[in-house]
Amino acid sequence: MEKRAKFFRYIIANVVLIAMLSVTIVLVSTMSFSDSIPTLEPVRRGKSDNSVGLAFVVDRNDNINELLEILNQKNVVATFFISGTSIIENSSHLKQIYQSGHEIGNRGFFNVDHTQLTADRIIDEIDLTHKLIYNLIGKAPDLFLPPLYSYCETTIEVAKALGYITIVPEIILDGQMTISNINNILASLEGGEFLAMSPCIATIEKLPNIINSILEKNFLIETIGELI
Repeated sequence: MEKRAKFFRYIIANVVLIAMLSVTIVLVSTMSFSDSIPTLEPVRRGKSDNSVGLAFVVDRNDNINELLEILNQKNVVATFFISGTSIIENSSHLKQIYQSGHEIGNRGFFNVDHTQLTADRIIDEIDLTHKLIYNLIGKAPDLFLPPLYSYCETTIEVAKALGYITIVPEIILDGQMTISNINNILASLEGGEFLAMSPCIATIEKLPNIINSILEKNFLIETIGELI
Protein backbone atom coordinates (compact mmCIF):
# COMPACT_ATOMS: atom_id res chain seq x y z
CA MET A 1 0.00 0.00 0.00
CA GLU A 2 2.85 2.33 0.96
CA LYS A 3 4.63 1.57 -2.32
CA ARG A 4 1.47 2.37 -4.28
CA ALA A 5 1.11 5.74 -2.45
CA LYS A 6 4.72 6.64 -3.22
CA PHE A 7 4.16 5.69 -6.86
CA PHE A 8 1.12 7.96 -7.15
CA ARG A 9 2.97 10.84 -5.43
CA TYR A 10 5.78 10.36 -7.93
CA ILE A 11 3.31 10.47 -10.84
CA ILE A 12 1.59 13.62 -9.51
CA ALA A 13 4.90 15.40 -8.94
CA ASN A 14 5.99 14.71 -12.50
CA VAL A 15 2.67 15.82 -13.93
CA VAL A 16 2.99 19.14 -12.06
CA LEU A 17 6.59 19.55 -13.28
CA ILE A 18 5.60 18.89 -16.89
CA ALA A 19 2.73 21.40 -16.61
CA MET A 20 5.08 24.08 -15.26
CA LEU A 21 7.57 23.45 -18.06
CA SER A 22 4.79 23.67 -20.64
CA VAL A 23 3.67 27.06 -19.33
CA THR A 24 7.25 28.34 -19.42
CA ILE A 25 7.74 27.17 -23.00
CA VAL A 26 4.51 28.86 -24.10
CA LEU A 27 5.53 32.14 -22.47
CA VAL A 28 8.97 32.08 -24.10
CA SER A 29 7.56 31.18 -27.51
CA THR A 30 5.08 34.07 -27.42
CA MET A 31 7.73 36.65 -26.44
CA SER A 32 8.82 38.62 -29.47
CA PHE A 33 12.53 39.14 -30.11
CA SER A 34 12.12 42.89 -29.68
CA ASP A 35 10.83 42.34 -26.12
CA SER A 36 14.32 41.30 -25.04
CA ILE A 37 16.06 44.30 -26.64
CA PRO A 38 15.97 47.77 -25.08
CA THR A 39 14.21 50.32 -27.28
CA LEU A 40 16.61 52.74 -28.94
CA GLU A 41 16.10 56.28 -27.75
CA PRO A 42 17.58 59.63 -28.80
CA VAL A 43 19.60 61.82 -26.46
CA ARG A 44 17.14 64.20 -24.81
CA ARG A 45 19.36 66.04 -22.34
CA GLY A 46 22.98 66.54 -21.33
CA LYS A 47 24.87 65.69 -18.17
CA SER A 48 25.58 69.16 -16.81
CA ASP A 49 24.06 70.45 -13.58
CA ASN A 50 24.73 74.12 -14.27
CA SER A 51 24.34 74.50 -18.05
CA VAL A 52 21.53 74.22 -20.61
CA GLY A 53 21.64 74.04 -24.39
CA LEU A 54 19.89 76.16 -27.00
CA ALA A 55 18.99 74.58 -30.34
CA PHE A 56 17.54 76.29 -33.39
CA VAL A 57 15.90 74.20 -36.11
CA VAL A 58 16.45 75.92 -39.45
CA ASP A 59 14.14 74.93 -42.31
CA ARG A 60 14.06 78.39 -43.90
CA ASN A 61 16.45 81.32 -43.95
CA ASP A 62 14.08 83.94 -42.59
CA ASN A 63 15.28 85.98 -39.60
CA ILE A 64 18.75 84.38 -39.41
CA ASN A 65 20.53 87.74 -39.34
CA GLU A 66 18.30 89.02 -36.53
CA LEU A 67 18.78 85.79 -34.58
CA LEU A 68 22.58 85.92 -34.87
CA GLU A 69 22.58 89.56 -33.79
CA ILE A 70 20.68 88.76 -30.58
CA LEU A 71 22.95 85.81 -29.76
CA ASN A 72 26.00 87.96 -30.38
CA GLN A 73 24.67 90.75 -28.15
CA LYS A 74 23.98 88.25 -25.37
CA ASN A 75 27.33 86.51 -25.93
CA VAL A 76 25.53 83.17 -26.29
CA VAL A 77 26.44 80.19 -28.46
CA ALA A 78 23.85 77.72 -29.72
CA THR A 79 23.44 74.65 -31.93
CA PHE A 80 21.81 75.16 -35.34
CA PHE A 81 20.23 72.07 -36.91
CA ILE A 82 20.06 72.98 -40.58
CA SER A 83 18.06 71.34 -43.35
CA GLY A 84 19.44 70.59 -46.79
CA THR A 85 16.75 72.67 -48.47
CA SER A 86 17.69 75.78 -46.47
CA ILE A 87 21.34 75.30 -47.47
CA ILE A 88 20.38 75.04 -51.13
CA GLU A 89 18.24 78.15 -50.77
CA ASN A 90 20.97 80.25 -49.15
CA SER A 91 24.34 78.69 -48.35
CA SER A 92 25.77 81.99 -47.08
CA HIS A 93 23.68 81.73 -43.91
CA LEU A 94 25.27 78.38 -43.03
CA LYS A 95 28.72 79.93 -43.35
CA GLN A 96 27.64 82.97 -41.37
CA ILE A 97 26.26 80.83 -38.52
CA TYR A 98 29.41 78.73 -38.37
CA GLN A 99 31.76 81.71 -38.55
CA SER A 100 29.85 83.30 -35.67
CA GLY A 101 31.04 80.44 -33.46
CA HIS A 102 27.87 78.36 -33.33
CA GLU A 103 27.64 74.59 -33.61
CA ILE A 104 26.19 73.08 -36.79
CA GLY A 105 23.96 70.02 -36.70
CA ASN A 106 22.19 68.02 -39.41
CA ARG A 107 18.39 68.28 -39.74
CA GLY A 108 18.00 66.08 -42.79
CA PHE A 109 17.23 67.37 -46.27
CA PHE A 110 13.45 67.71 -46.54
CA ASN A 111 10.92 68.43 -43.79
CA VAL A 112 9.54 64.90 -43.76
CA ASP A 113 8.38 62.47 -41.07
CA HIS A 114 11.10 59.83 -40.69
CA THR A 115 8.66 57.27 -39.31
CA GLN A 116 7.23 57.12 -42.84
CA LEU A 117 10.57 56.60 -44.62
CA THR A 118 12.58 53.53 -45.55
CA ALA A 119 16.10 53.07 -44.21
CA ASP A 120 17.55 53.92 -47.63
CA ARG A 121 15.58 57.15 -47.80
CA ILE A 122 16.71 58.13 -44.30
CA ILE A 123 20.31 57.50 -45.36
CA ASP A 124 19.82 59.84 -48.33
CA GLU A 125 18.18 62.53 -46.15
CA ILE A 126 21.05 62.59 -43.66
CA ASP A 127 23.97 61.93 -45.99
CA LEU A 128 23.09 64.52 -48.62
CA THR A 129 22.78 67.24 -45.99
CA HIS A 130 25.99 66.01 -44.38
CA LYS A 131 27.88 66.47 -47.63
CA LEU A 132 26.44 69.94 -48.19
CA ILE A 133 27.51 71.06 -44.72
CA TYR A 134 30.99 69.55 -44.97
CA ASN A 135 31.64 71.00 -48.42
CA LEU A 136 30.66 74.49 -47.26
CA ILE A 137 32.32 74.78 -43.85
CA GLY A 138 34.93 72.01 -43.98
CA LYS A 139 33.71 70.37 -40.77
CA ALA A 140 31.55 67.27 -40.50
CA PRO A 141 28.59 67.57 -38.12
CA ASP A 142 27.89 64.70 -35.72
CA LEU A 143 24.52 65.68 -34.23
CA PHE A 144 21.23 64.87 -35.96
CA LEU A 145 17.78 66.18 -35.08
CA PRO A 146 14.91 64.47 -36.96
CA PRO A 147 12.49 66.72 -38.87
CA LEU A 148 9.25 67.39 -36.99
CA TYR A 149 10.98 65.81 -33.93
CA SER A 150 9.62 62.52 -35.28
CA TYR A 151 11.77 59.40 -35.29
CA CYS A 152 11.77 55.61 -35.12
CA GLU A 153 14.41 53.04 -34.21
CA THR A 154 15.52 52.93 -37.86
CA THR A 155 16.19 56.67 -37.71
CA ILE A 156 18.51 56.26 -34.73
CA GLU A 157 20.21 53.16 -36.17
CA VAL A 158 20.88 54.81 -39.54
CA ALA A 159 22.11 58.03 -37.92
CA LYS A 160 24.49 56.06 -35.70
CA ALA A 161 25.83 54.12 -38.67
CA LEU A 162 26.54 57.45 -40.39
CA GLY A 163 28.44 58.73 -37.34
CA TYR A 164 25.62 60.76 -35.78
CA ILE A 165 24.07 61.09 -32.34
CA THR A 166 20.31 61.59 -32.60
CA ILE A 167 19.01 64.52 -30.54
CA VAL A 168 15.38 65.15 -29.58
CA PRO A 169 15.11 67.89 -26.92
CA GLU A 170 12.67 67.52 -24.04
CA ILE A 171 11.68 71.20 -24.24
CA ILE A 172 10.33 72.66 -27.49
CA LEU A 173 9.41 76.34 -27.34
CA ASP A 174 6.75 77.27 -29.87
CA GLY A 175 7.02 80.85 -31.05
CA GLN A 176 3.27 81.23 -30.59
CA MET A 177 3.54 80.63 -26.84
CA THR A 178 3.00 83.65 -24.63
CA ILE A 179 5.84 84.99 -22.52
CA SER A 180 3.88 83.86 -19.47
CA ASN A 181 3.71 80.26 -20.76
CA ILE A 182 7.40 80.27 -21.64
CA ASN A 183 8.33 81.62 -18.21
CA ASN A 184 6.28 78.86 -16.59
CA ILE A 185 8.28 76.30 -18.55
CA LEU A 186 11.59 77.97 -17.71
CA ALA A 187 10.66 78.11 -14.02
CA SER A 188 11.21 74.35 -13.77
CA LEU A 189 14.30 74.32 -15.99
CA GLU A 190 17.02 71.89 -14.90
CA GLY A 191 20.69 71.62 -15.70
CA GLY A 192 21.50 69.63 -18.83
CA GLU A 193 18.19 70.27 -20.57
CA PHE A 194 17.98 71.24 -24.25
CA LEU A 195 15.60 73.95 -25.46
CA ALA A 196 14.65 73.77 -29.13
CA MET A 197 12.91 76.44 -31.19
CA SER A 198 12.59 77.68 -34.75
CA PRO A 199 13.92 81.10 -35.82
CA CYS A 200 10.47 82.45 -36.66
CA ILE A 201 9.75 86.12 -36.02
CA ALA A 202 7.69 85.30 -32.92
CA THR A 203 10.67 83.44 -31.44
CA ILE A 204 13.05 86.25 -32.31
CA GLU A 205 10.85 88.73 -30.44
CA LYS A 206 10.83 86.56 -27.31
CA LEU A 207 14.45 85.35 -27.46
CA PRO A 208 16.03 88.14 -25.36
CA ASN A 209 13.51 87.42 -22.59
CA ILE A 210 14.17 83.66 -22.86
CA ILE A 211 17.93 84.14 -22.59
CA ASN A 212 17.57 86.57 -19.68
CA SER A 213 15.30 84.14 -17.82
CA ILE A 214 17.83 81.34 -18.24
CA LEU A 215 20.77 83.48 -17.10
CA GLU A 216 18.80 84.76 -14.11
CA LYS A 217 18.57 81.15 -12.93
CA ASN A 218 22.39 81.10 -12.93
CA PHE A 219 22.61 78.63 -15.80
CA LEU A 220 25.30 78.82 -18.45
CA ILE A 221 24.13 78.48 -22.06
CA GLU A 222 26.20 76.10 -24.17
CA THR A 223 25.96 74.11 -27.38
CA ILE A 224 24.37 70.67 -27.40
CA GLY A 225 27.74 69.13 -28.22
CA GLU A 226 29.32 70.68 -25.15
CA LEU A 227 26.57 69.29 -22.91
CA ILE A 228 26.84 65.71 -24.10
